[in-house]
Amino acid sequence: RSYQNYDIVDPAAQSNSLLHVIARLATMREVYNYAANSSFENATIGNSWLASGGTLTKEADALLGTSCGQLANASGSTQRIYQTITFTGTKKLNVGETWSFAAYLKAAAAAASNIRLSEWDAAAVNASTTAGYSLTGGEGWTKVEVSHTITDTTSDRLRVEIDVVTATTVKADCVMLIQSNRAVQWFVLNDNDGAVGIESADDADYNSFDTCGFDCDDVDIIHPWSLLEK
Repeated sequence: RSYQNYDIVDPAAQSNSLLHVIARLATMREVYNYAANSSFENATIGNSWLASGGTLTKEADALLGTSCGQLANASGSTQRIYQTITFTGTKKLNVGETWSFAAYLKAAAAAASNIRLSEWDAAAVNASTTAGYSLTGGEGWTKVEVSHTITDTTSDRLRVEIDVVTATTVKADCVMLIQSNRAVQWFVLNDNDGAVGIESADDADYNSFDTCGFDCDDVDIIHPWSLLEK
């Protein structure tokens, strides 16, 4: 990085302020969301999300944006919506890493089931972690989250799942899959689309936020001229 054309301190133009730029190298946190179509806004919901039974639709009842996803389960067993994120390109999975999956859920009537984050290889699931959710119905959007630590060296994909029990309709929005030991109070939209419910981790979208603020004044420094002989 080169700073020769920066101001020492410039609160009004912080991208050109040496104090702000250098400080944010340490204080700015980047958050990557690896879940594609994470707000269900894209035209074809089935590109990034699949349903194991039930009816998956795009609905105009969103927490953010204009759309959310909905799974209506009228069958005789638990059904789910899910997405698989592959780590076969530049971004890889490593044993000991912890990942967190979070989603906001909503239901008009009582609904209780699980969300799940699991690690897979090309053949089968290697390990998974679940977290329960319980909606009384009508209470609005509720955040549910689960974290999972990678255990198998052959795992090269993650799957996020939202289960829905019989005779229940559940809506989902603002889905996040991040590399962290817990979910964040922050939403990053990943508007990329997968194909048949599968997306590459290399397509993750990111944003950033400050972990501390700045309250400072302008500083003007006048440099004297000097004549240097050859």
